[in-house]
Amino acid sequence: MRIAVIGGGAAGLSASIAAADNGAEVTLFERNDRVGKKLLLTGNGRCNLTNLSMDTTCYYPFESRDFVREELKSFSSVECISFFENLGLITKDKNGYVYPHNEQASSVLDILRNAVSNRGIELKTQHEIIDIKPDCGNKRLFGISAKTGNENGEEEKRYYFDRVILATGGMSYKKTGSDGNGYQLLKGLGHSIVKPMPALCALKGEGGFYKAVSGVRCEAELSLFVNDQNVCRESGELQITDYGISGIPVFQFSRLAGEALKDKSTVKVTADFLPGLPAEDMEAFADSRIKALRVKSFGEFFEGLINKKLMLLILKKSGLKPEMAFEGARDRERVLKVFRLIKGFDFVINSTNSFDNAQTTAGGVPVAEINADYSSKIISWLYIIGELVDIDGKCGGYNLHHAWMSGIRAGKSAAV
Repeated sequence: MRIAVIGGGAAGLSASIAAADNGAEVTLFERNDRVGKKLLLTGNGRCNLTNLSMDTTCYYPFESRDFVREELKSFSSVECISFFENLGLITKDKNGYVYPHNEQASSVLDILRNAVSNRGIELKTQHEIIDIKPDCGNKRLFGISAKTGNENGEEEKRYYFDRVILATGGMSYKKTGSDGNGYQLLKGLGHSIVKPMPALCALKGEGGFYKAVSGVRCEAELSLFVNDQNVCRESGELQITDYGISGIPVFQFSRLAGEALKDKSTVKVTADFLPGLPAEDMEAFADSRIKALRVKSFGEFFEGLINKKLMLLILKKSGLKPEMAFEGARDRERVLKVFRLIKGFDFVINSTNSFDNAQTTAGGVPVAEINADYSSKIISWLYIIGELVDIDGKCGGYNLHHAWMSGIRAGKSAAV
């Protein structure tokens, strides 16, 4: 069985290894000069392989969750860890997040490269696939055209295979070669594509205050509102940039925010900068602070509660200045107004960050067009894996898990 795997990222590498382990003759095509460039960037260079808390609620879109649920039954985080341990990688668990023991993505890539080499998989780098034709009439089911460069310029080559596994990735981190070419190839083969959009990314906000608080990092509870309806809540470290908000809790619901913006809905994120103080206790806390503190100004009264830059902004939005005289109980309503902003500060969102600054891509081939082994329902013996499928996960190893899961499942099936 001759199998072409197109794309040398996480999904393509795992598919190549799985297919070779099941007896196939595998050729792996990669448009870059080496495989796995994007893998080196995952987990801030530490490569969060998978997560021990694997659940369908960690994946989007909602329409894909039944499909994901069945996939996870055959490839859990335990199977994922076992796959890498069999290749020689030692892993470790950090609060459910699974990393290589040395927390270096380069070691994961080296082990995968070694596995490709040791299995005799033919690796063709600097090959950009420009055309795939099924049932080409040349004793093989697929004819593949590749554009490759040499010292004399570009050259087009033609190859023939029994089966093709397409793993070209999405559109995030374009500098690694993910430019959406796979979507165009799939459209040409008759597949529909859910419009790709950035996911796991920062959000851009309206208002002229961001530069004043740029660089602030603080713990917060964030609520995502779409058309004034609370659709998601996340907690963690919020990062404020000169254009909007970032950080893992923002990344976790950026997909939902992007979908809402695409539908022309109004989107805002409300931040609670004192998540440890229950809303129902806010007035009592304010009253006790008024009673206990002997201070002369509003700046002194709110000193130390939250980040100083953020506090100055909230005072300004409340119509106050830090040097204004504080008159105790007579200023109670002003104090409560400030506390309401501390407990509910709105960031009005107008867009997501770009693909160049997104960790993954939402959108792609809908799961309704693929089988459980990631084979196409439209083209026989074509497999579609990784970010090309309309499945994306939250931060925490979920997207890489899907890459390994889809790659291994497709590689095994294609080799049969």
